[in-house]
Amino acid sequence: MKKLTPFIFMLTIFIMLTSSAYALQYKHIVSFGDGFSDHNGLKTYVPSAPAKRTDGKLWVEIMAYDLFTTLDNRAIDGAMTSKHRDNEIQAMSDAGDIPQLGLISQVDRYLADSSDVVPEETLFAISIGTNNVIKHILDGSPDSAFAAMVKDAMADITEAVTNLDEHGARIFIFLMIPDLGKCPLFNKRSAEEIESISKISELFNTHMTQTLNSLLVKPGGYILHSFSLYHSFLYKTNTTDSYMTLDDQFNLTGNTNGPVEDYLYWDAVHVTKDFHEMIVMMMADSVYSETSFSYYDVQELIKKERSRWDAKNDRVIGLEEAIRALQVSSGLSN
Repeated sequence: MKKLTPFIFMLTIFIMLTSSAYALQYKHIVSFGDGFSDHNGLKTYVPSAPAKRTDGKLWVEIMAYDLFTTLDNRAIDGAMTSKHRDNEIQAMSDAGDIPQLGLISQVDRYLADSSDVVPEETLFAISIGTNNVIKHILDGSPDSAFAAMVKDAMADITEAVTNLDEHGARIFIFLMIPDLGKCPLFNKRSAEEIESISKISELFNTHMTQTLNSLLVKPGGYILHSFSLYHSFLYKTNTTDSYMTLDDQFNLTGNTNGPVEDYLYWDAVHVTKDFHEMIVMMMADSVYSETSFSYYDVQELIKKERSRWDAKNDRVIGLEEAIRALQVSSGLSN
């Protein structure tokens, strides 16, 4: 399998070399994925769909605001890695009435219309996989089918990321799927079922981590990577029910169970704005402040900077050379 070459790599643990002298400046964020990131994506094709699945800004919107970047949001509520979770909506796509809405198609459409984006200045934010697991559970698929579902999902993720890499994408952040056993869609089931759903959520994340680890590899590099986030990171009065009232099929009724500040969940799966803010806070060290290079990269930068001021080409920065460097860098001289 082709090894991709992203500019930044981080997986499982945060290993950062923080130096503001080498802080990375993002100018654009491009978002792909599902309802954790979608704002008006599905509504473009299905007018009855909610504009977004929370009560405020989504995590990608908060990041774009805080980083003063543009945001190109391609995410679609209900998207799986290659299809849509809703059978009726997927039938519309298959009939050609609307485009295919999965991750692969989101990426393909982006690449078809965005030749002006500079990949080195662009953060690609991806939230995907939750709907693959939800559909597997709701369809009553046997445990034996889980491995095949995961294999197909990982192949889709590989295809999408490979396509981005081949067009120069270098900086990624992935939002892993939540613990679905804890969400209102499933948390009223038996203890045994809840435990099983939590385990397959964790297992899916494990496979996605392994897939990304095999793809996004560069010696000494990092990929930005987010974990599943749990209730302990955010205090809420109600962490089991949803702010939006739901019918027996877990569809929105249009009514609410206020006040929203008390609730962790906005609907059967998605979270309220405070949790989106918490997601961004958890990513802040790696995305916001001194988004870092590896030790190898920093040494290369130091070497290049030394050679810039080594007028005698003797690999030594003498006093006069150092003074000249300070004058220029401080703006006292050209």
